[in-house]
Order: sequence, then C-alpha cells, then structure tokens
Amino acid sequence: MRKKILSTLSDLSICAYSFSRVYRTGKRLEIWSNEKALEESMLEKRYLSDIYTPDLYIGDFNKKSFYIPSHLSSLPQKYRVKYEQQLHHLQDNFGYSRPLNIVNKQSHYTDYHLFYVSNKMPSAVNFYLSNQCDLINLSSMVECDMQSDIEEGNVYIINPKPQPSKFDITHKEALTPCEFGLLADIAKGYLYKNNTVGLSADSAKVYVHRIKNKLALKTKSELISYYTRNIIS
Repeated sequence: MRKKILSTLSDLSICAYSFSRVYRTGKRLEIWSNEKALEESMLEKRYLSDIYTPDLYIGDFNKKSFYIPSHLSSLPQKYRVKYEQQLHHLQDNFGYSRPLNIVNKQSHYTDYHLFYVSNKMPSAVNFYLSNQCDLINLSSMVECDMQSDIEEGNVYIINPKPQPSKFDITHKEALTPCEFGLLADIAKGYLYKNNTVGLSADSAKVYVHRIKNKLALKTKSELISYYTRNIIS
C-alpha cells in the first residue's frame, strides 16, 4: 500500500484499511494495509473470497457509506454468518473492529473501502461521522491510484473459482521477476524472512499465494517440485 495512504490513515487514527474491487465475473482485486490480515482472512480462511458481495448492497448509488455492525442484520443468514466470521477473526487476532464500508458501484465492478478502528475506540459511529468527508476523499484517492497499482503488481487477485493455469511455467515470463526470484528462494529452502527479493516475511507469504494461484498449485512442496522438474533457474 502506498506510503501516502498509510500516512493519511495514521493521521485519521484508522488502525486498518482494506480496498476490494469486485468485478461482475466475481474476480476480486485486494489491497490491505496489513498483508498478514489479508493472508489469513481472505486467502486462507476465505470467509468472503467466494461471495459476490455486490449482491449484499442493494440499491442504485455511486458512493454510499455502510456501518457494518448495523448493516449485517439486513443480510441473508448464510452471508451474514460468513461476514461475522471474518469480522470476529480480524477483531480477535488483530484488534480491528466496527468497520465502516464506503461502497462505490460502477457498471462493471464495485469498490469497497473498509475502515477499521481499534477495540479501544469509545464510539466508532461518532468517529466516522466526524471524519466522513476525509474518508470519502481517501477512498477517491485510492481509486485514482488503482490503475497504477494494477500495472505495478501491488494488488492481489482472487478468482471466484480455481481456473486452469494459462501459463507455461517452463518460460520465465510466466512469473514477474519478483515472483520468479521468490520461487527460486523457496526451492533453495530459504525462510520467508530470508528471501533475496527484498520482501517482508508477510509480503513474501502473500506473493507465494499469488504464485500458487498463477500456476494452479496448492502447496509449497508442489512449487518446489515444479521448479525442480522444469529446471527453472
């Protein structure tokens, strides 16, 4: 996530933020301020990863705010349970609570900006009301930067269902240079924190999920096997 966004979040006392762009196909683009939270709740637990969430926000509007604790009661039970599971996970494991969701509906996709406050915040509703203009301006800033983030590979892509790999992994162009370097590190037995491509341990884990998705593999051992079998070096 860009430093200017993180700095603005800090100035506003927002302890966590996630951005999701959901296309009509169900594909999701995700950018989270905490990549470990992204890894656990969206990539591993997949509470909401396979739900077409625009259906949960009924009505025609361009940009609208929803206070999630109040909005949950309007959702169908099977979706409400999944939403509650993700919120409980984020609160219990990271201390993120009572999110505000700014939703921007477009013709081919829907954008979600979720802002979380600390468990210790006395009144989340009053906080969001007092800072609503700043939060909407921040959401617009993220949307303006989105195309650059996509081109620079700063987003994580989640497909609604596993798709056959479209890549021939015997060719290096199947992976970005960073992904390729990280795959080589894994095959050599390096720990995430000891990678040679300059990623943090949490970022390395997210990249590994991205590589698995790109190559239609499920485990680290399969990555190593593919690397070894195809002599990618």
